[in-house]
Amino acid sequence: MFEAFFTDSCLRYRIEVINGIDFYGLGFGMVRGESMGKWISQWMQKGETASVLITNTKLPDTSGFEFAERIRSQCPRVRVIFVTDTPSLAEAQQAVRSGAYDYLPKSDGIDALRSAMIRVSEELYAESREEEYLCSQRNWDEIIPKLLRLLTALRPEICEEHWQLYSRIKPLVSNDSFCIETLLVRALMEELRMEIRRRDEALFLQIRSSIMDTPLEELTSTHAVTTQIDTIWKLLAEKGYIMQEDALKSDTIGRACVYMQTHLGEKLTAESVAAYAHISSRHFVRKFRAEMNETFAEYLLRIRIKAAIGMLKNGKDVKSIPEAVGYKDKKSFCAAFKTYTGCSMREYQQKLNLSQRKEPTQE
Repeated sequence: MFEAFFTDSCLRYRIEVINGIDFYGLGFGMVRGESMGKWISQWMQKGETASVLITNTKLPDTSGFEFAERIRSQCPRVRVIFVTDTPSLAEAQQAVRSGAYDYLPKSDGIDALRSAMIRVSEELYAESREEEYLCSQRNWDEIIPKLLRLLTALRPEICEEHWQLYSRIKPLVSNDSFCIETLLVRALMEELRMEIRRRDEALFLQIRSSIMDTPLEELTSTHAVTTQIDTIWKLLAEKGYIMQEDALKSDTIGRACVYMQTHLGEKLTAESVAAYAHISSRHFVRKFRAEMNETFAEYLLRIRIKAAIGMLKNGKDVKSIPEAVGYKDKKSFCAAFKTYTGCSMREYQQKLNLSQRKEPTQE
């Protein structure tokens, strides 16, 4: 909120201005309308400041121009609006030379003064926003060098942690069908980039909130990343057929396929799998289709149908299969199964049972 001071020897005009202009609505929290008297000396002694001064060019004890100069000596940025009972060219020129914001004859009415106050309010708010921006910009100028210094110091520690992890995992995994070392390095480098980015963001937020020179006492634990990498590669080692099938795919899509095959019972979306693979969902969908020659939805449906067929062969109850492969809507999955195989799950199971009965006879 801003402060406005208004002085005029005419009581009727002062009342008309204060009642006719919504100073509070324009952002002025304190409006004073007074005649001269002892007010000048009291105001100067208190050391109060004002954003706007509305004064008559002719006051009982002094000239309005002299009064404005005294106010400016204490408030250099104050905007001065002169009002006059007897407008003249000489007086208007004097107002311009004194740096007045506006010069208004009282005969123009309250509307002219109201318009001037609206302009002043808009300018004051614009200046306030600019000052806030400049203040925040100064904060950014302090933050960025500190952020760069801390990140430079932290990166070697992160790299060392991942290299130790690589050395520990490498002997546990072996497969002659493809170069495990190359894929492992790719996976670790991708995890490293994601971990650095996560730390960068957390570190940035901490510095942004505190703006202090005190270095961080401890780093974010890498336990979650270590556990994730262990789980992925143990799973790949146990399911060699999946690794061979995905050996020619990019590491990102290969890992995504493994994740989907081992989490069929969960709700899988392109967004959730892309988040697991640490890439944007839009890029993931395009990359998936380019490498798999089918869309994400087509691939997900295909592996779910295959999983359902495997469950039917093992004698699993038909009613429990949709939920087991991640479908909450049983009717929707049954329709998809029939479209894919040409028969319902119950019919498919009956065919399997019939073929199993015929096998001993054929022998």
